[in-house]
Parts: sequence; C-alpha cells; structure tokens
Amino acid sequence: MIITLMEIRDAAKDVAKAWKDHTRKIEEGSIVERQGLNIRITENVDRQLGRLVGEFLSGATRSFKGRMQQTARMLGLEIGFLYQKQAASSEAWPTLRRRTGRLPIICAKLANGGQPGQHPERS
Repeated sequence: MIITLMEIRDAAKDVAKAWKDHTRKIEEGSIVERQGLNIRITENVDRQLGRLVGEFLSGATRSFKGRMQQTARMLGLEIGFLYQKQAASSEAWPTLRRRTGRLPIICAKLANGGQPGQHPERS
C-alpha cells in the first residue's frame, strides 16, 4: 500500500511539474508566436498531461478500491462484487441487502447516477 501511495504522490508531482514547465515556457515566450493580435502556443502539453493525469487517477482508484474492500471486510462485508461486471454485481445485491439493510439500496442508487441526499427508495 505504501508503494501505491508513493506512486500516486509521484504522479501528482509529475502533473504539477509538467504544467509548471509549460506555463514557464509560455511566460518566457519560448513557445509563443505572436502575429499581430494573434498569439499561438507552439508546444502542446495535452497528450503529456493526459498521460500523467491518467497515471495519477489509475493509482488513486486502485488505492481507493483496495482500502474500501479492506474496510468493508473489517465490518464483515464483502463488496468485491461492486467491481465486477453488471451480472455478477446484480446477483450479489440481495445477499448484501439481507446482511446490511438499506446500505446496498443507497449504494445502488449512487452507482446508477442518483444524487447524494436523495432518498433511494422513494425516487
């Protein structure tokens, strides 16, 4: 887990550094072309930032998933089915409902686009 957290931290630093480097180059004018009133940035950072943000989000998601499953297990719940395909997930909801009451209804509502604060059984 510590390694994953360190990877997430490094990925966040990489995103910040890439953005900082790009804005520095703009401020220096080294990647800026001016033609009258038009200003054009000659270096595109989109692909690099997209890759770095993807790495950050992937690590954060893995970390969150692992911690949520560990926490649920400590509470006597198995929620691994939440990360499976729809069919397996649908079969596991009734079992979880019997063990936990309304919790799976709330989770299902949120997973299906419901908004926090809505009453899941009335909407």
